[in-house]
Amino acid sequence: MNTHRLLLVDDNNMSLKLLKTICDSEGYDTITANDGKEAMDILLTDKIDLIVTDVLMPNIDGYYLCYKVRTN
Repeated sequence: MNTHRLLLVDDNNMSLKLLKTICDSEGYDTITANDGKEAMDILLTDKIDLIVTDVLMPNIDGYYLCYKVRTN
């Protein structure tokens, strides 16, 4: 089993479920978020090894999410 924790961020529920299913089947521990705001809340409390994010999302988009991760 993989010990890496992934954060999957997408406002499209079908895409998010598909990506989660694929990552789970490979043994990754996955957490999902529906937008950048929810992802940022998760990042404050959980240790994440990799973020896979959509770019265009409501509230906080993927570009700003990446900027905040890089600057913190």
